Amino acid sequence: MARLHRWSIVGLAVLGMQACTDKSSPASEATSNAAANTNARAAPSVASGSTGPADATYSVDGETVVLNRGVGQLSQAAGKALGADRIRVVSGPLSKDLDKDGDEDAIVLMSLEAAGKPSRYYLGAALQAHGRFSGSNSLFLGGDISQPTITLSNGLVSASYYWSGASAGSLRGPRTVQARWNGRRFELL
Repeated sequence: MARLHRWSIVGLAVLGMQACTDKSSPASEATSNAAANTNARAAPSVASGSTGPADATYSVDGETVVLNRGVGQLSQAAGKALGADRIRVVSGPLSKDLDKDGDEDAIVLMSLEAAGKPSRYYLGAALQAHGRFSGSNSLFLGGDISQPTITLSNGLVSASYYWSGASAGSLRGPRTVQARWNGRRFELL
């Protein structure tokens, strides 16, 4: 009797499988269609990049950093390479059409931070194309300095800050540097 019972279950399973292949349910069709669409998609239909400069991906000293609402937790490898725990936007965005395509691009000041160490500051740009922002290579402004103030005038970005002296905690004086967009990144003048 046990044998008859096992064979009955196998027979019912085969009949059930045949019924499914003859007429599939809407749920299984939706699942198989979604799987086919996922496999068929070679590239996303939406332009790459983020919807804002605070959510873009930037390059900092050769390491890729991804921001989410202006803050990026660094991967273990990037954190070790950069000697930091996180990066965040501390000023900006300033709007300027850097790539001359008619879209307003964004200029941001980012701070690379590690516990117990002074912050390091970077100037970055997020270029806009079709409403999406893609971050650029960033420009190192300095470490062991006060948080810079950035301004935009006549196509140049000025960063003003106080730089530290020879002894810890002493400020030597004000400094202003200017940077120009070269088509790929900012460069100091």
